[in-house]
Amino acid sequence: MVDYKYFENLSLAESKQLVDQLFVEIKERDQVEDILLYLALFTNGECLKDIYPTLIEKKYFDTPEIYKHADSAIADQLIQLVESNGGNTNYLLMCLAWIGTQNVIDFFNVSTERKPRWAKKLYVLPKEYSNQAGWDIMADGTRRMLISQDVKALKNRSELTPSNSDIPTFMPQEKDCPFCASKLTMVFAIPIDDSIIEFTTCLLCSCYEPVFMRIDKDGKCLWHEKNTKWEHFDGSLEMDPIAENTLILSDEYRKPEYTISPYTEISKSQIGGYPTWIQDAEYLNCPDCGDKMDFIGQIDMEDVEEYGEGLYYFQYCRKCRITGVNYQQT
Repeated sequence: MVDYKYFENLSLAESKQLVDQLFVEIKERDQVEDILLYLALFTNGECLKDIYPTLIEKKYFDTPEIYKHADSAIADQLIQLVESNGGNTNYLLMCLAWIGTQNVIDFFNVSTERKPRWAKKLYVLPKEYSNQAGWDIMADGTRRMLISQDVKALKNRSELTPSNSDIPTFMPQEKDCPFCASKLTMVFAIPIDDSIIEFTTCLLCSCYEPVFMRIDKDGKCLWHEKNTKWEHFDGSLEMDPIAENTLILSDEYRKPEYTISPYTEISKSQIGGYPTWIQDAEYLNCPDCGDKMDFIGQIDMEDVEEYGEGLYYFQYCRKCRITGVNYQQT
């Protein structure tokens, strides 16, 4: 696959020309989907708007992020396909989530309430598909974004010259994890709502169960009483410490959607933007109020150490001042 910067630098005319050539010059469906994904994430999406009816006709639903730039009319077509109960329901709902227009919100709400026949085959409620695209449906039926539009990339310090704008990363703490006795780690600290919020966790235990911390009035992180120990933990697992300030801020330009897919060739460690879910979307519920937590940033261990695996996801409940950290890997 061509580097993402190639797509980032395409003019509208060039991106439209590429779209026009897709089904003529490329016969492999997977290759077509790859190019459509890059166009959806690394351009403004204008080049895709005329091709959505063709994608629906050809049943291009396996990569739902492609529909991020579709409008309510395209959403209506997808809704009709869902209601016809003709198959692909799971992928169609994810495509609708990425469109996220008002008719999608209304459809998710009504379907969740009425539970039509097609919805009974799902593992989650229709409205929960919104999480796949970085938003949630509130109790009053309105949409709430779970991600930040402000994005700052993090790079390994070996790749960049440190600057005065760096944030502290991977700072060992005095306290030990109550579950495994590893040193807790303050992975990064950033300003949120006029306060500096420290995202502290046990890097070992959060690989297996979410780890929550309470921020007290002095800004200190306190172990949350509702944390649960991984049932298979036997004390034999351990993790090598990570050097202080291994990751530093980069001035690389990024849009929020650049890191949506794990299949695009771009580094994934950043503050803000969309998470790169390796598995299903896993926005945490605040252990105090039960609301979905805001996604704050993520660390890709490939950016931290050679042969590193998996991503840590950092989340925050502004109302309760609770941080949460979870992890996914292939």
